[in-house]
Amino acid sequence: MFKGLIVRNKISVVVCTYNGEEFIEEQLSSILNQSRQPDEIIIGDDGSSDQTLVIVRKLLEQSAIPYKVIENKSSLGVTKNFENGMAHCSGDLIFTADQDDYWALNKVAIIEERMMQYPQCLLVFTNAAIVDHHRDSLGYTAWDQFLFNQRMLESQSYYEILLNRCIVTGATMAIRRELFEKSMPFPANWLHDGWLALNASIDGRMQAIDEELIDYRQHLSNVVGAKQTTFSKRVSKFFSASNMLRATREQEYQRYSAALERFSEQGISQDDQELMTKCVHYWQEMVQLNSAHFLKRIKIIFNHFFKGNYVRFNRGNKSFLKDLLVLFN
Repeated sequence: MFKGLIVRNKISVVVCTYNGEEFIEEQLSSILNQSRQPDEIIIGDDGSSDQTLVIVRKLLEQSAIPYKVIENKSSLGVTKNFENGMAHCSGDLIFTADQDDYWALNKVAIIEERMMQYPQCLLVFTNAAIVDHHRDSLGYTAWDQFLFNQRMLESQSYYEILLNRCIVTGATMAIRRELFEKSMPFPANWLHDGWLALNASIDGRMQAIDEELIDYRQHLSNVVGAKQTTFSKRVSKFFSASNMLRATREQEYQRYSAALERFSEQGISQDDQELMTKCVHYWQEMVQLNSAHFLKRIKIIFNHFFKGNYVRFNRGNKSFLKDLLVLFN
């Protein structure tokens, strides 16, 4: 009798806001007008002092979609604001949204279909068109900026890729509630999207859709963005901001150390644990570049270059050359 019956997912969308009056109407309208409408919308506002919440409430009151507006009593920051918003969701599938982008009107439908095709999948992410303040194309995509290519897409080696770079932005992803629950609480030194993606990748339960299903807006107020830059500009930045380089090394070491500790407690495969242990060791030695004597730093740099760790855990020859340039500066 029930053969072929399609079980409908309950879909929640979490939108985090902070002084987003300039773009929130366009973004929220694109969510409300989806061909497959969400079943609830959760707004997590981190203390807006402009007209953001006035605009949000006006739009949501005009819609038939159930909603909840959470006004944080004190600022939570991006990661904890999303964590709190997700905790208020009742959906089987949870989409996360920034306040300043624009969703293709079939985004929810396409991602839900992929989730239904792969019932074991915990996270689906897509590509995004990079646009300017006015939503005019900047001529490249999020995957271009993240250096996520066709070979990587076909390999589906997401765990190894995520130990090298984050290729998932929360603006393009959806997760199952199961992933949120297993990933709680989010570590303070991780962004929510990178942390959820790494957790999903442990079991190989991720899917990527090579479609640009959002306009990912770049402007002066971006908290996290995908602005394209050149190698020469990046090198110049390193020369003028060596403290930033030191902080980045420390941050990466702390992030992956926290992940290794959590995953060791949960129990992951020996191969996965060994690879993450190597990643932690690499960043631990990168931290030593901040204070070790000159010859020690040369030894560390060339040791990891010949072991292939610059390729495995960083940006390859570019990172190797940057470390050498900074060393001799």
